[in-house]
Amino acid sequence: MKKLFSLVIAAIIAISANTLVWADNDHAAQLAERLEATKAKLNLSDEQVGKVKPILESANEQRRQVLAKYGVNIESPSGAIQKMSFREKRQLGKEMAAIRKSTLSEMSTVLTDQQLSEFKKLQKENREAFKAKLQERQN
Repeated sequence: MKKLFSLVIAAIIAISANTLVWADNDHAAQLAERLEATKAKLNLSDEQVGKVKPILESANEQRRQVLAKYGVNIESPSGAIQKMSFREKRQLGKEMAAIRKSTLSEMSTVLTDQQLSEFKKLQKENREAFKAKLQERQN
């Protein structure tokens, strides 16, 4: 039963993580790398970069705060995860989904339809990587 709950929380966090980066040493540098990769993959103009950067930074900080609120410490090498009740896990998922929805809404005002489609693919890749990293840290 505990394993099932651990897998549920891993799935919730992974689905909600979006552009969240595991911070090993220098979070700002990793965020800059992620922005640069996004810029390249989406072929963003300089004007778009100026608009996208604060959106992604804000979303990242919101996610970090929500995860910290629920005892998920992405800063620690072990990726410490506090035990949560099922209700807390559901609430965490809802809060992360709200951040994701808001981010996509803001990004849709800046990106073309093609760029937005590619951004959604990047989001999925990031969630899968986050999920794998979380599962690795849980084992």
